[in-house]
Amino acid sequence: MKSQEATSQVVSFYRQSISQNLKIIKKILKTFEIDDEPITTTSQDILTDSSKLISSKWLEERKYLRSNFILEGFGELYPTSILQLSVNIDAMINILDDLLDENINNEIKTLYIFEFLRIFSIYSYKSKKIEINDLMGNYINKLITLAVSESYYLKQIKNNLDLEYVMQASIKTLTLRSLDIDVFVELVMQTLGIYDKNEFNIIRMSSRLFRAVNILKKDIDDIDYDIKNEQETLVTYIKLTSKFNYCDYVTNLCEYYIKQMDNLSEKYNSKNKRVILPIKNFQHMLNKDIKIIKNSI
Repeated sequence: MKSQEATSQVVSFYRQSISQNLKIIKKILKTFEIDDEPITTTSQDILTDSSKLISSKWLEERKYLRSNFILEGFGELYPTSILQLSVNIDAMINILDDLLDENINNEIKTLYIFEFLRIFSIYSYKSKKIEINDLMGNYINKLITLAVSESYYLKQIKNNLDLEYVMQASIKTLTLRSLDIDVFVELVMQTLGIYDKNEFNIIRMSSRLFRAVNILKKDIDDIDYDIKNEQETLVTYIKLTSKFNYCDYVTNLCEYYIKQMDNLSEKYNSKNKRVILPIKNFQHMLNKDIKIIKNSI
C-alpha cells in the first residue's frame, strides 16, 4: 500500500473514533436524565473540527505520523489490534508539539485542548487492555531527553570549528531525536511476542536508524521555512554558516547512516521472518530517504 493511501486510511479511522466519545457523552447525560440531543450535536461539531487539526497535517505531510512508518516497517506482520492506540499516541505527541511550538490563537488552542482530552480518554480505555504504561513512562522521559539535548548540542556546535566534533554532535542529536519512534515499534514487538533481547534491540535499532535519516530529510525539506521563520536547527545553522560545507556535511551524515544500517543488517543472521522483515523494510525506507536527500542538495 502506498504511503499516501495508508495515511488516508489511518486519518479516516482516526476521525471516525469520535463516535466512541459521543457514545460515552450520551451515556453520561442519560445518567442524569438530560436530553442529550443538543449537547451531543454540539459535541459532535466541536470534536469533528478538533479531529481535523492534526489529521489534516498528516494528510499534508506537515506532521509526522509515526504509526505509518511502523506499518510500513512491519508490513503484513503489523497487528492491527493496536493501530488505534498507536495513532492516539501519535496525535497526543503532535498536539503537545503544536501547543509548545506554534503561534496559535485562542480559538484553535481551545480545539487542540478538546482534541487532546478526546484522544486521551480513548487512550485511557485502550491502554487498560494492553500493557503500555511502562513503555509510555519510558517514552515520555525519552521525549524530555531529546528536547533538552537538541538545544544543548546546537549550542556546542555553534561554538566549535572542528568538523569531526560537529559531525559527532550532529549524529548524537539525530540519534536522540530518533527515540521518538521507540514506543510505536516497542508496542508492535510486545504484541507480536518478540521478547528475545537481541532481536528486540536489533529491530528497534533499525527503526531508529531509519528515523534519524527521516528526521534529517524533514529538516532539509523545511530549511527554507525554518530560515524564514528564524527557527534554528542543525541544518539551518550549517547552511547559513561559512564555517562548514553544507553539501559535504549532509553527505557525510547520509554515508554514516547507510554504513550503520548495512552493518546491522549483516550482523543479524537468521531466517526468522518476524525479525528479518522489519529490518529489511526499515533499511529500504532509509535508503529511499537517503536518495531523496542526495537529490535535494
